[in-house]
Amino acid sequence: MKAILRLCVVLEDKQPTQVVMIDDPGLKEDDMLLVRKAINSFSAKLDKIQGVDDPRCKDCKHWGKGKASINAWRESTVCFLKRKKILHPRFKDQVIYYAKSRMSKPCNNFDRKEV
Repeated sequence: MKAILRLCVVLEDKQPTQVVMIDDPGLKEDDMLLVRKAINSFSAKLDKIQGVDDPRCKDCKHWGKGKASINAWRESTVCFLKRKKILHPRFKDQVIYYAKSRMSKPCNNFDRKEV
């Protein structure tokens, strides 16, 4: 099944998000039902996006890229205020932090980033 969908996203303050199809792509009724379900779930996810009054870890100045495990190859998103203790004497010189997702609820040490 291949179809080109043209959608319009309507964002209004204090209103549920609307995703409207601009034209009919000519799909079967069963396929159209699946498309409508996908559009509804997409608009529900858009409604969950936080606003100014609902801060997340990504808005904190202590959140950023760092190492989350010993000898990590890649950097993860971490909270720089939450260091992990390293008990193994061979790795005492490494600094690692607890990983935090960008959409996590902030902790008590939350300080908003300067933009």
